[in-house]
Amino acid sequence: MRRKYKIEKREASIFIKSSVSDSFPEIKEILSRNKIYPFLTNKEYSNLNDTDKTFIDKRFGELFSAAAKEWVIIKSTEEVNDNKIQCQLCGTRGLRWISRIKNKKTGEELVVGSECIKNYKEFRGSNGESFAELSRTQVKLKNEKMIEVWSEGILRDKDRILKLNSEFLIIPNYLQRKYKSTNEKVAKLEKELLKKSMNENKRNYVKEIHKCIKDFLLEFDQYKENIKSDDFGITDEIAKWLINQEDYETIEQLKKDGKITKQTISFVKEPKFMKKLIPKFYNLLANSNIELLNKINNSTFSIKIGSRPDIILNVKMAEFIKKYKDYLFDAKIEEVDINFLIRNSTITDYKSMLKSLDYIITSELGKVIKLKSEDYKTNELAFKFKNSNIYVVDFLEFINKFKKMVFNNTKENSAFNVDVLNYIKNNSMIYTEKEFEDHEKAIQGSVVKKKS
Repeated sequence: MRRKYKIEKREASIFIKSSVSDSFPEIKEILSRNKIYPFLTNKEYSNLNDTDKTFIDKRFGELFSAAAKEWVIIKSTEEVNDNKIQCQLCGTRGLRWISRIKNKKTGEELVVGSECIKNYKEFRGSNGESFAELSRTQVKLKNEKMIEVWSEGILRDKDRILKLNSEFLIIPNYLQRKYKSTNEKVAKLEKELLKKSMNENKRNYVKEIHKCIKDFLLEFDQYKENIKSDDFGITDEIAKWLINQEDYETIEQLKKDGKITKQTISFVKEPKFMKKLIPKFYNLLANSNIELLNKINNSTFSIKIGSRPDIILNVKMAEFIKKYKDYLFDAKIEEVDINFLIRNSTITDYKSMLKSLDYIITSELGKVIKLKSEDYKTNELAFKFKNSNIYVVDFLEFINKFKKMVFNNTKENSAFNVDVLNYIKNNSMIYTEKEFEDHEKAIQGSVVKKKS
């Protein structure tokens, strides 16, 4: 049977009630000749002039699509028992299921029958959801309300399970297995919630799933609470640090062990973790006549060695923890290797650098080379050989290159003296007397300018 309408009521209504129609008054006038509900029959179409026919044939589909996109679904499905309610797009009466749509530009709201709403894919929710997606959401919300009555707190606990990976970065394997099992049950429940309705016979099923969720979360929260007081627990800071290092081998080992062990501690160099552990070495260091100072940075800690209490050493935390991990885990007291500390430390304190310089520039060296100046701010040491140029070296680098002399009583060791002289000759910026004066003036001028 041939279709009676060239443009159906629902299509014409959507177009006319949209802002798009304002730009096409001729088409709006043609469709509005039918006073109650707009439409265009084939007979009416045949009586139009050729220009209007061509425009409707070639452009109306495009105009309708643009008009339909102005409307959003604000209520996907609603059951009604009032036979007087009719679809405001096509006029159908006796509706059992209705939807509600709203024009984003004009603000007008319409009641729409179930057939009209299903016919237009252009109709979407305010966030772009299709009608089917909105319907599923509505069913889910209704069912969620039901199961919350059956088992109070299930929605909160269910949602927490679904977001658990973002709550905690590394979950131990024994908990991961329980989490996987619990998550599978939650996934099945999510599917059930999308069905038309949750029957009363699902009550026990829902309660069993909630018990499973609560049991897991209790154990999980106990684990999280324990790591707060455990120096070797896998905190989020440690997990983020390992993930950023892409150290997946260590991560897998931590998942297996459930915490940091003697096997994995060497790989965890997360600053907050190391700073928490270093004070635990107080007795070990004191036993070796070493004073642990209250100066712990991101990667180093400061000490004074009994033989040279005037020199502050900044020891690399990671290397120290790695070497003396037996003390952390087994309380194994041993003599701390001074040479190890010197190799894995730096001298950066100004007074300590000056004291060290006195040790390195021996009386023997003084016969060959003269210390002309030292500048901590610009990190320069200037030396002058007899009847020669000025040699300028990196102050910090120089001190730490020869710091071993400070602690090993090698003050007059001729081999060290030769090494020092060779280092100065090979690692210096060389100036004439006049050039060095200009250099110092330029530096002082730069410092003054910077201050002002």
